[in-house]
Amino acid sequence: MTKTEMEYYILGLKYEILRAVDDLNELKAYLLSDKFHNDTTVQVSDVLRRLEEVRLKDDESFRKWQTLTPRTSVH
Repeated sequence: MTKTEMEYYILGLKYEILRAVDDLNELKAYLLSDKFHNDTTVQVSDVLRRLEEVRLKDDESFRKWQTLTPRTSVH
């Protein structure tokens, strides 16, 4: 993979992460909505559907690249 291809790939991953964060924020807003002040039961199917939207795309090339990249710990 060339440097330019890797840069575009990384931009794509950043976009996927931003989309996932946005989806999680929507789920949080849904769970904190006024609806649940009156009725605290959560529709499991709604939560599961929203979590499915959060899932990052399963990209085989990313998994392959990830296994080649040394992991570093952050303290």
